[in-house]
Amino acid sequence: MTDRELLETLVSEFKKLSAQVGGLTVQVDGLSTLPAQVDGLTTQVGGLTTRMDGLTTQVDGLTSQVDGLTSQMDMVSAEVGSLRTDMDSVKANMATRHDIVRLEGKMDENDKALFDGYKLTYEKVTGIEKEVAEINGKIEKQDVEIRVIKGKSSGKRKSNTSL
Repeated sequence: MTDRELLETLVSEFKKLSAQVGGLTVQVDGLSTLPAQVDGLTTQVGGLTTRMDGLTTQVDGLTSQVDGLTSQMDMVSAEVGSLRTDMDSVKANMATRHDIVRLEGKMDENDKALFDGYKLTYEKVTGIEKEVAEINGKIEKQDVEIRVIKGKSSGKRKSNTSL
């Protein structure tokens, strides 16, 4: 290789090297904004941390509410169980249609017996009233007869006393 060729090769390599150094300079200059970018990222991470803390607080609140609802549901479940027990007891003690029909039949028989008893009592009272009326008539008739007899006997006594 000749000096000239060597020189041209060196110049060519220097140009390449110069271009690479220029690119590195641009990259290094770009790195100078890196602290600001890191600060921005740090701020963003801090904001995200704050938001995550807020979300954690909200999740904790929701967990407490769910626990409260679970407790309430347990109480409701116990109440429903108690109501079922009560309903079973009511069903066991409840009269069936057959029982009701049987009671209605007994009530009809009792009503008829009571009505028949009332009818007999009424008839007897009516008969007694007639007898009492007859007796009162006889007593009044006897009272009249007694008055007449007393009237006649007092008239005879008056005439006997005047003699």
